[in-house]
Amino acid sequence: MYLRTLITADNNTSAVINNRITLANRSYFGLVNILKDKIINRKYTVVMYKTLIKPVLMYGAESWVLSKADELRLGVFERNIIRRIYGPICEG
Repeated sequence: MYLRTLITADNNTSAVINNRITLANRSYFGLVNILKDKIINRKYTVVMYKTLIKPVLMYGAESWVLSKADELRLGVFERNIIRRIYGPICEG
């Protein structure tokens, strides 16, 4: 056990990464009213994401051995949060 991260003999960290994504998602939904507030500038909303949610997601990452699937899941989570912050883009 290192930084409350379970290290297995085969270095499979998928379960740990799933747990981190779940915890970061909970952090986002705990702050959703603040992050979606129209009064707060998007620049500050992104700063809040980087200081309040991303550390929850990446805690213990220095001990992870990432597979391509794990790396993809982390990227998908980050893009989803950024998309929620910026909202839909109207092409017109």
